[in-house]
Amino acid sequence: MLKSQQEAARLRRKATEQGFEINVYVPLGLVERKQQQRRQLNEQRDRANVYELTQEVIVKTYEHEAFLREVITQQPSGNNKHIAVIGEPGAGKTTLLSTIAAFIQDNTQDLPICISLANLQGRTIEEYLLKQWLTDAMKLVKSDVVVTPEIERQLIECFAKERVWLLLDGVDEMGENSPVQALAKINRELTASLRQARVVLTCRLNVWDAQVNNTLAGFDTYKTQDFKPEQIDEFIQQWFERAGDLAKGKTLQDKLKATQHENIRKLVTNPLRLSLLCQTFYLDKQGELPETKAALYQRFTRYFYEWKSELFPNLCASDDLKDELHQALSKLAFAGINSSARFRLRRSLARQEMREELFKLACDVGWLNLVDRVAGTEEEVYAFFHPNFQEYFAALNVNDWHEFLNHVPNNPTKGTYRIFQPQWKEVILLWLGRRQKNLRQQQQDFINALVNFKDGCGEWNREDVDKGFYEYQAYFLAAVGIPEFKDCSQADEIVKQIVKWGCGYSSEKRKWMKFCFPIKYEARSTLQQTEKIKAIAALVQLLQSSDVDDDTRWQAALSLGNIDPGNQNAIAALVQLLQSKDVDDFRRWQVAQSLEKIDPGNPNVIAALAALVQLLQSQDVKLAPRQAATLKLAAESLGKIGTGNPDAIAALVQLLQSKNVSHSTRISAAESLGKIGTGNPDDITALMQLQVKYSLENFITFVVKPSLRGIDPGSPDAIAALVQLLQSQDVDENTRKQAAESLGKILQDNQHRSLVIAGLKDYLQFDENYNVIWKCSQNMPYPDFYQAWHQGNAGTILINHLDLLQNLQTAINNDTQLSQNIHLICIDTSKFIAPDNPASKIYTALVKAGCPKCADGTPKTMAELQTYWELLEADKQVVLLFHPGATQTTGEATYSNVFLNAISKFEGTICLISDPIPNYNTLKVFTPHQSVNEILEWLRRSC
Repeated sequence: MLKSQQEAARLRRKATEQGFEINVYVPLGLVERKQQQRRQLNEQRDRANVYELTQEVIVKTYEHEAFLREVITQQPSGNNKHIAVIGEPGAGKTTLLSTIAAFIQDNTQDLPICISLANLQGRTIEEYLLKQWLTDAMKLVKSDVVVTPEIERQLIECFAKERVWLLLDGVDEMGENSPVQALAKINRELTASLRQARVVLTCRLNVWDAQVNNTLAGFDTYKTQDFKPEQIDEFIQQWFERAGDLAKGKTLQDKLKATQHENIRKLVTNPLRLSLLCQTFYLDKQGELPETKAALYQRFTRYFYEWKSELFPNLCASDDLKDELHQALSKLAFAGINSSARFRLRRSLARQEMREELFKLACDVGWLNLVDRVAGTEEEVYAFFHPNFQEYFAALNVNDWHEFLNHVPNNPTKGTYRIFQPQWKEVILLWLGRRQKNLRQQQQDFINALVNFKDGCGEWNREDVDKGFYEYQAYFLAAVGIPEFKDCSQADEIVKQIVKWGCGYSSEKRKWMKFCFPIKYEARSTLQQTEKIKAIAALVQLLQSSDVDDDTRWQAALSLGNIDPGNQNAIAALVQLLQSKDVDDFRRWQVAQSLEKIDPGNPNVIAALAALVQLLQSQDVKLAPRQAATLKLAAESLGKIGTGNPDAIAALVQLLQSKNVSHSTRISAAESLGKIGTGNPDDITALMQLQVKYSLENFITFVVKPSLRGIDPGSPDAIAALVQLLQSQDVDENTRKQAAESLGKILQDNQHRSLVIAGLKDYLQFDENYNVIWKCSQNMPYPDFYQAWHQGNAGTILINHLDLLQNLQTAINNDTQLSQNIHLICIDTSKFIAPDNPASKIYTALVKAGCPKCADGTPKTMAELQTYWELLEADKQVVLLFHPGATQTTGEATYSNVFLNAISKFEGTICLISDPIPNYNTLKVFTPHQSVNEILEWLRRSC
């Protein structure tokens, strides 16, 4: 009987037209959960772990075999004897249940009974057992048997003896109108006699967590885990083995490891999504993924509806209903990414962006899944089936490229700059991949705007820097967008420019010029993500040029090999460099490393490294630090790739016997020889000599602490001192590097970064200073950077703090979440008659703004005001913002130290508009030139 039940369960797992996945089995782990996850209202979760549980709600994490051994075979130790396996759609719940059934049958004397709850068809579980399951089971023994009351009694006796496992699959598929009804039905039907069995049920998150207190008592909850990388490979291998095309499966495995497919790799950690990817790749005759990411997700969406289409016949049969659902999902997806919570979508937001019936439909189908609740209010928080789908639907919501970039050159605070916000990058790429004809001109105009973007921060005519900080960012985004927007007219020009930034160029002086490190580093990274064929062509052309120096040839060959592993042009260039007499020792080691990376097992690598080791250790004079480091690295490299190679072994043995090498190099050589040696007596002798010589010595490694290591992060005085040091013309290179590194570590927020930009923008002739500001630009909104760059230039700064207040109030009014939750009260400190004790003035402002009066009368001291403030009850959270008034357009601090000392002790949400205020680290201060968005982010975190 179990085989018949398992066959039905296997068919329920069919997700693709081919159905190969029903014969694929990769065991999944589980996490035992104490209770539903709760998080703060605006807690941001990384896109990769929006479904993950935090440690405080986890009892234990089990690998598959440990779960069977420790949970299934053992008697329950707590009050709960039953098990609920929960997870998102396609997470492997049915597969796991079938595995549990087989394990019980093979390892116990108990009877496993599997029931697909979708098959109840209006019957109770007990009715189904006695009238359907029992009849089917008996017919397997004797085809004409009639189930008598005596046979039914014997089955009930098995339950009473606690020898039965009742395995119930798919609580969410019972056909009830709501999750609450589904759980209530199961609770009613698990009668006292049935609860004598051990029950294991499977259920989607949306149903199991629909109520704060689950009505089903006696169940421990286990959540399915995602596939690990090696499990993804195993699943693909099994799927394509069933398909009879293992080579194609290997190709898919390799493609998923490529940098440009990182997001797809993260998408397919779920068995259903991985099955859909396998089908997509299998059906492509060229063995390629769809041309664009948007095309891939469009195909996934179609396949998703085909999976279990019988549960939603009306939706699957109606394109109009699907279009309506997708439009609603696209609005919600965009609103979510545009909010501080990003991928955590409150129920109230979902219902606001979608109608109630569409929201319910999205949950029933599985597009939206309940992931946690808001701490304090218990409001449900949902997430898309995967964050990639949220980004895909968000891209469907955009029909005008100005949603991503609306540049207002002289006043960026009025513009839109989503192109510089990392959470929008994938949305932009998916939008560029949409193939609708009416979007092609929009997409071309957008690429033009990126390529020609001017950030207004500096004039750049240096040989090693030719654009502004954000101009580079915009251009790099255009390059990454080319593979998605196949019709881009400037594609060749863009890729050639990226190669130039990454590898350098021949100047008018016939000298090969390189760009600043962060520019060339980012350009080389971009080459991995831009249009592959064009990048390969541009790099091959560069390698064939006679003007290229050895360093550039190495970098170009390495980039080419990374983009196209095994590329013969790249291999030939690297072999030529290895054999060149003009390449220094350290570069030779780097080239060997690169060649091994792009062409594993190339015999030139070991030969070059062995020769390098022998050359360096044979020198009579003490090695220079760079040579010593090269020797150590070369020895370590041989240990990784030289197994059994006699030349490698001989070089290492010779190195161990040399008197002119450091102890750490000798240790590296010994470890390498231990890895690659073959038991040769010479190897063993060399190792024994090393052990005798050094076994009695103690080595203590000293770490040189940077002189500025003890600086408190965010210290204004430290930042000012470091900036002043970096401005100096007389500082040596090492000190400058150390100061820049220390400065990068202690910058905490955009206010600090603004100070650094203003202080160093005129000292960018030093590479370290340029690097510091580059990092600031990578972490700051463009309007904030722009204002910091032009700080103090009255002709450029167009907004003072009064404009900031007006813009802030407007932004709050336009933000649904903030407008519903906070009451902003701005207080003009220039009106304080008694600056040291403005208690009555502040109280008056609060009452005029709608706060209740104090029962004890007007507070006369700041201490009395503090009592009133901390007992204040209001419908919305009151936020106090102090500003210096209309007479102080510069925002210079007019606050007395007595007032600052008193207000710093107030709890709650309070901030000041001012230049930085030293010695009051607990006060939240915004400069007049900071962006509205930064204040909004602080408000969201604080409220």
